[in-house]
Amino acid sequence: MITYTDLLHRVHALLNTNLNEEYMKRVATLLKEYQNLVKDGITYSKIYNATETSFELSFSEVQIHIREVCKMIPCILRDYLNGRIVKSISTIQNFVQDNKFQTIEINQEFTYYRARESKTLMLCTREDLFHVPYTHRGNVTTKRYSISGHPCLYLCRSSYMCWEELRRPLIENMYISAFKSKTRIKLLDLRMYKQFYNKAMFKRYIELLPIILICSMPTNNDSDTYKPEYILPQLFLHTATFTNSSNSTSSAEKDVYRGIIYSSTHIDLRTC
Repeated sequence: MITYTDLLHRVHALLNTNLNEEYMKRVATLLKEYQNLVKDGITYSKIYNATETSFELSFSEVQIHIREVCKMIPCILRDYLNGRIVKSISTIQNFVQDNKFQTIEINQEFTYYRARESKTLMLCTREDLFHVPYTHRGNVTTKRYSISGHPCLYLCRSSYMCWEELRRPLIENMYISAFKSKTRIKLLDLRMYKQFYNKAMFKRYIELLPIILICSMPTNNDSDTYKPEYILPQLFLHTATFTNSSNSTSSAEKDVYRGIIYSSTHIDLRTC
């Protein structure tokens, strides 16, 4: 069996190797290697507040769902790359509806941060530190979890994370704002987890981890306008926010995803 800690180390190494290979080949290699890593089972052990939590998973407990996910991901990507975008969105939408993804609700108790870098302009107003106005959609570029022309608000749990996401600019060129939600907001959780509270949670996470890994793949070239590594994250964003919002009613408002929470690709995933 492989320990969960070792699994994180191995997948981290896989994510950051062969970056020059063709995207679909990288995806196939990552999914194949993940299945090989867990084929003998996984163990988890964590001591928290002097209490140890530990459990084991045999491959037979997770193999059906892992193989299903690892088969589905390339199909979604091929549909998208071949112009069948609606089909790829539909596949993810059905999958999200049928599977119990981890979710998180944020409220007034949570504080998040947003930062911008500017060497010339003073960014002092709320509008300066909010997302790009909808009246300026033309300035919205494609990001990992946002689509060109649709403004999205990127927030971090700390100002340090903002600094890392901006690739460590000079502190004197950074402008930071804190955000709190006035209402409860439900987010689809695609983070790399370090702690689990029960075996059922751990099992579901291991089954869905291939999706999180593909969504976390580093880009081959940051200067490229088009980045295939953003395909799957953007499709999940579309499903989690745009699709659900368009189908929501006021009575079901609390059940609607309003965004995605995920681990930074600019920081070692093993420490997120």
